[in-house]
Amino acid sequence: MICLRRENQFSGTIQGDSSMKNKMLAASIGLAGVLLTQQALAVPFSSFDPRSFAMGGAGVASGTSANAVFFNPALLAAATQDDDFSFELLAGARAADPDKMIDAVDDFDANNSMQAFSDAIANYNTLPSAATAAAVQTSAAQLTTDLANLSQKAVQLEADGGLVVGVPSQNFGISVYGNRWVVGGTYADVTQSDLNDITMQASYATFPVGGIPPTDNTANYTSSVNARFASITEAGVALATTFGGIAVGITPKHVKVATYDYTFVGDQIDTATIDQSTGEKTDTNFNIDVGVAKDYANGWKTGLAVKNVLSQEYTTILGNKVTIDPMARIGVMHETSWSTIALDVDLTENDPGGFDTKSQYAALGMEFDAFNTMQLRLGIRHNMSDTPYDPDVLSAGIGLSPFGINIDISAAGNQDEVGAALQLGFRF
Repeated sequence: MICLRRENQFSGTIQGDSSMKNKMLAASIGLAGVLLTQQALAVPFSSFDPRSFAMGGAGVASGTSANAVFFNPALLAAATQDDDFSFELLAGARAADPDKMIDAVDDFDANNSMQAFSDAIANYNTLPSAATAAAVQTSAAQLTTDLANLSQKAVQLEADGGLVVGVPSQNFGISVYGNRWVVGGTYADVTQSDLNDITMQASYATFPVGGIPPTDNTANYTSSVNARFASITEAGVALATTFGGIAVGITPKHVKVATYDYTFVGDQIDTATIDQSTGEKTDTNFNIDVGVAKDYANGWKTGLAVKNVLSQEYTTILGNKVTIDPMARIGVMHETSWSTIALDVDLTENDPGGFDTKSQYAALGMEFDAFNTMQLRLGIRHNMSDTPYDPDVLSAGIGLSPFGINIDISAAGNQDEVGAALQLGFRF
């Protein structure tokens, strides 16, 4: 699991004008562009492999030789299909706006409340009157509401891409893979001092004129828009064999972790762009995944896998801690000639990275196979951790596998998030 702990207090400025939406979304879009080209933070146990993605994320016991390296290397020696070779290219992405931050930014832009507050103060100081004083009061109330609606809200982004070559065998299965995973997002943090200043300046706008004129301090506010993510690149070799009817597997892997951490301050928000050279910090290390699986020859199979056996810790350029800790998952499946049903359960609670929440998933999935040519998949993933967001994500997908060619497409989502995955492969 990957955990990111806040070690410092972010500060920054929200510069108010009619392009506030564009500024904040520019940070998100700029970040997304880097995410999709560089890959990253809260890495869950499962991957964007579309077969498992469509089945709720289950794969520790139900995975194939094509995706065993992402779930349980032991499956290279326990796969029931007759494939002798597999080559797979996969990619996927997910976006989540559980706090409805985009809606809050839309409202902020539509109301133009920060610019309206600045203009109202300027008009009052130029020509104090009952009307201009009332305009300051009204615009202050609107700005306070709009800023409070933005505070403590996040947009989360993920992307994944990989290549796998696998040769399954009960005697000696092997798979070589490369994968890059990205998680990150943007976060708005509105401070109480800014809200207090709005209230105070509004109180100075009185008619008849009081003793202290209101001041436009929006350029000095301490609220912030932050962007944080990490790029995790893995390259490894999964090895598996069978001892006494139990398949065992291990995946030694080289891991490169590049963390990126940014705070946009003052006028920087006007031109918010991600400059990798200023926010990047890179580390490399070695890690291991291990797993076991048991095929009971009556359609049932069980599996247990531990990813990232060696705990690692990294520090971002702004002093935040990113840790990669072991993740354990158990799975069970039942398979017939035309159907598969699988259940996976996380044995560890995975702490958040970036701006995500804690997770401990239970994944349930089904696959229906028509003549080894077309597959229909359905699934549900449930977060057993205490979370303010929707704990259930529904998923579905299809697979086409004529003449050794495999095309898999899947999608998943709920009211807070949406994701999709695609895979092209060859199996012989």
